Amino acid sequence: MKRLKYLYLGTFLIFIILFISANMLQEQREEKSLQGRNIVMNRITDLVESEFKITGREPENILSEIYYGKKSDWLKEYKEYMLPVDITYISAHREKSNVDNVTELTVSQSVWVLYNQDVPEGFLIFSFTDNYHQRSTFKMNMIILLSFIFTIGIIIYIHHKILKPFWKLSVYPERLSKGAFSEKLPETKNRYFGKFIWGVNMLCDKILYDKKHIHQLNKERQTLLATIAHGIKTPISNIKLYADAIESGLYQEDGIPNEKDAGIAVKINKNADDVVVLVQEIIQKSMEGLVDFTPSVQSFYTTEIVEYIEEEYDNRLKMLKIPYEIQCCEKTLVSSDKNGIIRIISQLLENAVKYGDGTGIWVMIEKKEEGHYFTVKNNGVTISQNEIPYLFNSFWRGSNAGTVEGSGIGLYEAKQIAMRLSGDVLARGTDDGMEFVVYVPGVS
Repeated sequence: MKRLKYLYLGTFLIFIILFISANMLQEQREEKSLQGRNIVMNRITDLVESEFKITGREPENILSEIYYGKKSDWLKEYKEYMLPVDITYISAHREKSNVDNVTELTVSQSVWVLYNQDVPEGFLIFSFTDNYHQRSTFKMNMIILLSFIFTIGIIIYIHHKILKPFWKLSVYPERLSKGAFSEKLPETKNRYFGKFIWGVNMLCDKILYDKKHIHQLNKERQTLLATIAHGIKTPISNIKLYADAIESGLYQEDGIPNEKDAGIAVKINKNADDVVVLVQEIIQKSMEGLVDFTPSVQSFYTTEIVEYIEEEYDNRLKMLKIPYEIQCCEKTLVSSDKNGIIRIISQLLENAVKYGDGTGIWVMIEKKEEGHYFTVKNNGVTISQNEIPYLFNSFWRGSNAGTVEGSGIGLYEAKQIAMRLSGDVLARGTDDGMEFVVYVPGVS
């Protein structure tokens, strides 16, 4: 909105400058045209005076000859708006005056004195039925005004049809890159972004499919590693037993260890221990690679989490007819990784939607001395107390999963992210559902 305000202000200033500049130029043109009219009136007056001095004819007759009779010649030399539409002569002598000939002052008029031997003989009244420049100035200002209204209309259209949808879409690729798949972009018939939204949603589906496939491959890899680890465990144990027996002289007839064999047995025992450590490191490294998250600490307000939940889940939960409530005690400052917390809460909300009974979801944000607590609670089937310790294991799914699609990696990922933020995620069963509490240390 701030950027749009500057756009409106800039447009307004441009048209103000255009309006002032155009009217200044118009005033200069009007002054120039008035000079042209003065030249015409002065020339006509000189011609009448000259002819009157020579012939003594009536000025009216002279005007008919030099002006009205040659109007086409005057139009070739001067522009039409410079020429008077009527010239009235009024004699300065009472016995010759005819004031009835004076036109009403409803037109633009100029009065010039007609001299005879430096003595006023009468007056020439030049009448202009229309002020050309007033009309052109009015038309010019109307064009500027209509152009301004049209431009503002175009800006409003661009804002509502292009800029506003684009600003909403611009954050979605970033969310996709950070693994936020809570809600797809709503389909639209917008001629500018309809195909783009369709393509982005297809990309989201593809990423989700690939992510699910990767989870399945990771599960198979973990299963393979666990099988290898257990398969290696027994032979290594046997090797260590044989090495201990050789070292103790168990296989010697006199029971006295052979010094050379005992030294070799010690080396075998050490190598066996190295193999065990190596296998454990391989399993640990493979587990760490399941979660792609590097903390980036920044300061943000708890209300930003509330805004994210409302923006991402409001329409979806309304469509599913699942009532939900968000409780945030106050606007407090958190020093942590905002995207990490959003990933955790999104995973908990996804589980609440999938495994809840659809009768209610609650999100509570609290600030205590030691940090912030984000609680997600839902009504639904409660898993047994014996299963809770295994909830955050990788690829483990509770007995309440049933036929609900899932990989068993979500809660493990949430736990790992929280731990990398120096926090934790806890779970407990309630009388009518499940409750997950996310603890994140932070300052306010």
